[in-house]
Amino acid sequence: MGKPICIEHLVLYDLCENKLITVQEMLTRNGRLNFSRWLPPSSFEDWMRIVEMTFSFNFETRDDFVSWSWSSKKIFTMKSVYNHLSSASENNNFNHIWKSKLPYKIKIFTWLLEKGAILTKNNMIRRKWIGYPSCRFCDQLESIDHLFFQCPVAKCV
Repeated sequence: MGKPICIEHLVLYDLCENKLITVQEMLTRNGRLNFSRWLPPSSFEDWMRIVEMTFSFNFETRDDFVSWSWSSKKIFTMKSVYNHLSSASENNNFNHIWKSKLPYKIKIFTWLLEKGAILTKNNMIRRKWIGYPSCRFCDQLESIDHLFFQCPVAKCV
């Protein structure tokens, strides 16, 4: 698996009414969670595979250790993100973003925007999201270009 359920199985996550449940609670309930509606057979099979994988996983009883690999002190800082993104060879064409005098969160958002990584509906469909692909404002296909540059309603905001 390797990815969170909210990314790997977006439909199941959206339908689940217990989004903040821990793995331990899920195990205590024997995998019985509440969903907002009846699961179609393919989603139910996905859920059964998740439950089976969870029960078959060999858990260790020890404290979690969180570390940040982009920092020598293993602690998250915005500076470590900035240094990593601005020093990576693949990102050299984004120097206009990293050298600008903007807050880090705006630099990172702009970088994601230029890389086409913002989760607009067309990007989510590529990740097997099942949903309404059009812009809620004007019924055109929602893409990064549409949402940020073309949508007449978004331009007003």
